[in-house]
Amino acid sequence: MAKQEYDHLIFFGGSFDPPHLAHLEMVRILKKDYLSKTKILIVPNYQSPFKDQKSLLREDILLLCKWNFASILDENTELSSLEISKKEKSYTVETLEELKSNYSQTKISLCMGEDSILTLPTWFQYDRINQLVSSYLIFRRHTPSPVEIKFPNNSIRNKSKVYDNPLWDISSTMIRNKRKLSLAKIHLEEKVLGRLVEIGWFSEDNE
Repeated sequence: MAKQEYDHLIFFGGSFDPPHLAHLEMVRILKKDYLSKTKILIVPNYQSPFKDQKSLLREDILLLCKWNFASILDENTELSSLEISKKEKSYTVETLEELKSNYSQTKISLCMGEDSILTLPTWFQYDRINQLVSSYLIFRRHTPSPVEIKFPNNSIRNKSKVYDNPLWDISSTMIRNKRKLSLAKIHLEEKVLGRLVEIGWFSEDNE
């Protein structure tokens, strides 16, 4: 399918260090919500400006993401190496500029959790991000539906669609900080879990 045949492109970025089943469920929800002429790009970053060095090599993150999202990847849902192939910090605005040059007539949405939307005005070149993005697709992290989530300003509020998803009590940060096999068994795809065990990623006190 030619690039310009897409009416809508959804950019779902993050560290994915490691990717987990809640990430997969988010993309499943997006695929159900946008059935046609929509491209979903899953974009693991090389290094976020807001986070320390990753716990996993970039090759492992790409492989784990491929396994984590395997059931939903197709011609309209793609795992992209656009950011992780770089050897420097990943700035969302630069990726959006590149996407806009390739999909000039396509609306771009930025998918994120409600915790990230609160910090959005502090992101590098936030004003330009706001110009490039037609909407923000927000998944709940802390605020249960139907309670309204907090927004940093009305500009973001007016461009946002908030999903009434269940609150997933998990994050990559939690899995990474705890390194507990018992926790990972609940929230990681089987092949992802197996690879992390293989490389000795979990703590010795892993239960």
